Amino acid sequence: MSYNNNNYLITTILIIITTVYLLLNIIPTAFSIDEDIELHHICLPNNKPFNKIYKANLQALMINLSNNVSLGGGYWPAIIGNNSDDSAHGHC
Repeated sequence: MSYNNNNYLITTILIIITTVYLLLNIIPTAFSIDEDIELHHICLPNNKPFNKIYKANLQALMINLSNNVSLGGGYWPAIIGNNSDDSAHGHC
């Protein structure tokens, strides 16, 4: 009887840990992608340090997403790589 109770306890703890991990990592990442893509289409201030920090954060976000979610692992970094030149920013 205690063996079964331990199994339920361990399973419950694993489910809680997995849920917390998903809430902290994958779900906010998915939401912030939409915000970043909207930001990417809005004109960014034409100052190079801001653009470099922004692109570094966006690339880190996409790499994080492709590590967490196996779907489309090569898709997001390719888009960021193609659009990450400074000339793409700051002109309306």
